[in-house]
Amino acid sequence: MNIHRLIFVFAIAFVAAFFPLETFALTIDTQKVVTIVDEVVDGSMVGVGEKVTVDSTVRGDVIVAGGTVTVSGVVEGDVIAAGGNVVINADIQGDLRAAGGTIELSGTVGKQVTIFGGTLTVKEGAKIGGDVIFGGGVVTLDGSVGRD
Repeated sequence: MNIHRLIFVFAIAFVAAFFPLETFALTIDTQKVVTIVDEVVDGSMVGVGEKVTVDSTVRGDVIVAGGTVTVSGVVEGDVIAAGGNVVINADIQGDLRAAGGTIELSGTVGKQVTIFGGTLTVKEGAKIGGDVIFGGGVVTLDGSVGRD
């Protein structure tokens, strides 16, 4: 089983375990390069590939995994991201959970942020409405945090 199929199976198992499928529409995309730009996604989406880019309005959760993952635009739910390089520029109304080698947050998160990785950067101008839980080799926190 190649790595893309393994990640895809993990993502589907995670979605099935934590989200009842009858409560939302689910968009799944697994390719070498996954790009969703200037679209409105009604429901949650799963994207798996070497390079995953989401720059749209998603009316649900975003679950993405890949070598390079970029999430921009507006997410009306939670974001779960894993990758070698994870960049979050989005306006996330829910929680953010991310793991990776390098994670950069420059957007807004309405609720809690949980991130683990080698290098974690919360840039100046980034806003987190809830708590932050993080762990990494190098952590830079220049944004604002609403709670502890």
